[in-house]
Amino acid sequence: MRAMYIWSAVMLASLAGQPAEAPAPKVKTLVLDAEAPAAPDVVRVLTDTVVNVYGADEGREVIAQSEVAEVLDVEQQKMAAGCDAVSCLAEIALALDADTLVKLSVAQVGEQYVLSMSEFSADTGRPVARMQSRCQADDGALLAAVEQLTTKLLQSTRGEVQFFGTISVKTVPGGGQVYVDGERLGPSPVSKAVPVGAHQVRVVQDGDEAAVDVEVRRKLATDVEMALRYRAPPPPEVLEAYEQSSAVRPVWLAGELGGGTAGLLCGGCCAAFGGMAAVQSGLGLAYATDDQQRQGLYLGIFMWGAFAVVGTVAAVLGVTGLGYGVYDLGFGAPEEPADGPVVHRVTIKTEGEAPRELRLDVGESQRH
Repeated sequence: MRAMYIWSAVMLASLAGQPAEAPAPKVKTLVLDAEAPAAPDVVRVLTDTVVNVYGADEGREVIAQSEVAEVLDVEQQKMAAGCDAVSCLAEIALALDADTLVKLSVAQVGEQYVLSMSEFSADTGRPVARMQSRCQADDGALLAAVEQLTTKLLQSTRGEVQFFGTISVKTVPGGGQVYVDGERLGPSPVSKAVPVGAHQVRVVQDGDEAAVDVEVRRKLATDVEMALRYRAPPPPEVLEAYEQSSAVRPVWLAGELGGGTAGLLCGGCCAAFGGMAAVQSGLGLAYATDDQQRQGLYLGIFMWGAFAVVGTVAAVLGVTGLGYGVYDLGFGAPEEPADGPVVHRVTIKTEGEAPRELRLDVGESQRH
C-alpha cells in the first residue's frame, strides 16, 4: 500500500513537471447580418441566434456585422457600402483580422422557408462548408430551424478551418516563373494566401531554378526575393584590405616620387660640387710652397671627396626611389578584389521580423 502511495506521488510530480500544451488558437469569425423575408426585428433575432451559437463555442471568437462600423475606419466603410459579393465581404473580414465569415440567407417558397447557410474562408473566399434546410413559413419555426442549422454547420466545420498567411515572391530581375508547393502561380511578382506551415517556393528563370522552404505564420506576410545567378561581392576582409591599400597609395607615391626627385637633385649637385672641389684641391698640390699648405690641400681633398661620395649615394638613392615611384605610378596600383562565386541569393522577410539572407549554390535547395 505504501509503495502505491509513493508511485502515485512520483507520477503526480512528473505530470506537474511537464510543460502545459499551448491552447489551440481560436477561429475568428465574422457573422454577417441575416437575409430573410421577415420583419427587421425578426431578422435581427436570426442574426443574434447565429452569433450566440458560434460565440458559445470555445474555439470561436465572433464579430457581428453590426460591430463592423466600430472597427473599420471611414475609408473602409465607404468601400464596404453596398458590398454583397463574397470576395468583397472577405476583404472586410480580412480587414477585421477574421479567419472566416458566416452568411445566412432565407427565401420563402410557398408555405415553407428555405434556409441556406455558408461559412467562407476570409483568406481564399472559398466555402469551408455549406448547408441547407427547410421549415414552415412561421417565425417560431424559422427561429428553431436557424438554431439547428447553425449548430449543425458549426459542428461540421470544427477542426476543418485552416489558418492562413501570405507568401509574396519577387525575382531579380522580374519575370521568373514562381511555383509554391508545385503549383504554378505565374511570373513574379506574385502573392498567394497559403495555409500556415512550411511551403516550398521554387523559381525558374532563364534555364536556372532555385527552391527554398519557407515557414508561413498566421495572418503574417512572408516576402521572398530570389536573385538567380547573383554574383556575390568579395569578402569583407578582402574589400577592407583593398580600401586600405588604395587609401595609402597616394602617400607612398608622393614619398617615392618627391623623395626620389629631391634625392637625385640634391645628391647630384653635392656630388658634382664636391668632386670639383676635390679636383681643385688636388691641382693645388702642384703649386703648394710648404708643408702647411700641402696638409690643408690634403684635408680639402678628403673632405670634398667624402662630400662627393655622400652626394653620389644620395643621388643613387634618389634615382632608385624615383624609379620605384614611376613603376608604382604605372603598374603598382592594388589589384581590385575579384567578386565572389555565382550563387542564388534568397532574402526572406516575415512581417515583424528582421530580413534573413540565404546564399545557395547553383542547383542547391535549402530549408528556412
